Amino acid sequence: MNNHLSADANNSTNVKKSIIVVDDSEMVLAQCEETLTEAGYNVRTLNSALNLLRVAESINPVPDMILLDIEMEEMSGAEALPEICAVPGWENVPILLLTAWSADFLFAHLFEKGALDVIHKPIIEPVMLARIKNYLELARMNTKE
Repeated sequence: MNNHLSADANNSTNVKKSIIVVDDSEMVLAQCEETLTEAGYNVRTLNSALNLLRVAESINPVPDMILLDIEMEEMSGAEALPEICAVPGWENVPILLLTAWSADFLFAHLFEKGALDVIHKPIIEPVMLARIKNYLELARMNTKE
């Protein structure tokens, strides 16, 4: 774990940023939860996109970011993406996709549906943390405008 990134996990008001991780792999959920918690984030894990959609409107406050697996049973992250973006108040929540896919051309339609970027599996923790930090900072700057 790269500890120098942990000091940047939250903004200057010391409010912990909240991240929801949605993946059907218990191993990926555990890795993300441990890494993100150690980096100073509040983390909630869910094992399916359907579970996220079932509880989305009751989640308060709105999450600061969602990490969403593309391929899951019941409902894929790709199928859930437009529904997640349609949850009231969640229109501007940054969504990063988790995937083992390596063909970048497959992601174009998912970017059009609202995803911002991809975190490849197996997850390289410093890369994941850097992307999260950068997108949260961009989201913060966009809300100031």
